[in-house]
Amino acid sequence: MNRPRTIRIFVVVGLIGAALIFAFRANRVQAPSAATGAAGFTVYPYLQNAGPTAMTIEYAAAAAGEGIVKFGPAGGALDQSVPAKLLDKAGSGNSAFFLYRARLTGLKPGSAYQYRVAHTPAGQPADESRAARFQTWPEKTDRATFVAYGDSRSNPDRHRVLTGFIAKRQADFILHTGDAVGDGEDQEWPPMFFDPLRDVLDHMPLFFTRGNHDGSAEQVARWFDFPGGKSWYSFDCGPVHVAMIDCYEDTPPNREWLDQDLAASKAVWKFVTYHEPTLYFGYHKSDFGLNTVLPIMEKHQVDFVVAGHAHLYGRFLPLRPRSGPAEHVMTFICTGGGGARLHPAANDALLAKADSVHHYCLFTIEGPKLTLEVFNHNNHHIDRLTVTKTDGRYDEAYLKLARPLAEVLKEQEQLPPAPPEEENEK
Repeated sequence: MNRPRTIRIFVVVGLIGAALIFAFRANRVQAPSAATGAAGFTVYPYLQNAGPTAMTIEYAAAAAGEGIVKFGPAGGALDQSVPAKLLDKAGSGNSAFFLYRARLTGLKPGSAYQYRVAHTPAGQPADESRAARFQTWPEKTDRATFVAYGDSRSNPDRHRVLTGFIAKRQADFILHTGDAVGDGEDQEWPPMFFDPLRDVLDHMPLFFTRGNHDGSAEQVARWFDFPGGKSWYSFDCGPVHVAMIDCYEDTPPNREWLDQDLAASKAVWKFVTYHEPTLYFGYHKSDFGLNTVLPIMEKHQVDFVVAGHAHLYGRFLPLRPRSGPAEHVMTFICTGGGGARLHPAANDALLAKADSVHHYCLFTIEGPKLTLEVFNHNNHHIDRLTVTKTDGRYDEAYLKLARPLAEVLKEQEQLPPAPPEEENEK
């Protein structure tokens, strides 16, 4: 007799439960960032523009207010402070947030510091980030360790898997080869890029080069403190000189800057990083800088060229430049497997390794020896390379593997164009 009433009760309870679940999920999706919480940060504090005596700390907050970075030597008191300046308002409506930047200077080289960010919205109590640490670089050292990867857009869950492994590395910095987000929209940056990196960028600075999905140079410059304030920039860390290039600002003044920058560097190892590769690695047929940037890199004996754009891993055999000393070679690498939908890898005899897999690269330099290790989404090795260079000359074993760069360029001319980029990749 009571069965219909019981059924109605279960139906009502079930509908209420379903509504609560839907509301929870809707709220979770609409939130600007998984990091937003008690502290009210849309993007948790992250490190930029590192060096021996300075560090930049940036963050984004849901409400405008007064920001301050408190810091001091690791293990001591946070007895120093620097104000965080408001850079810009991002987004619109209820999803708007505010970008802040603070530059810490006069730091001691090769030293550990701790810091905390306090943000006080107008008329509200101060919100504080968790305490974190960073390490300044030594002024003189023959060692450096860094991570390189890119194209992390569109799949924050897979991106987060990789950053979980990266967080445990003792790296001096990260190189990101671009395409952090899908369309360059402000609302994409927190959940797609900064949230997966939350436990990395609080202690490991990242250097960025713009990809074709990241928006304009002006938009990107709000998120990253480029040394010198331009998207073509460089920095030194111990024995490594890195020049970061914006593929979409390939102008004569920028090329002149690159020529002078590489000419002035006395670093043992020279790296150049940009988004679209000069050489073809599979799927994306790309020849960025073929007649503009490539001759400059050959002229100044660049060692490694690291790009992204194709969602895969690829490493060419060492290539002999078309001009220059016979004891020098260049190694071209594509690391575009940071999370975006994978592309098929090329099968070519000129490639030392190619794999369609999500991954990150770890470079370790100890004086004349460079070791490259590449790890997949299970943190298993998929590639390893060890080379040495003494007085500008590579070891004989690596030189024996070298192929003429002209041979690669000739073969690239015969390749069919890449298929158009699909909309669902966004």
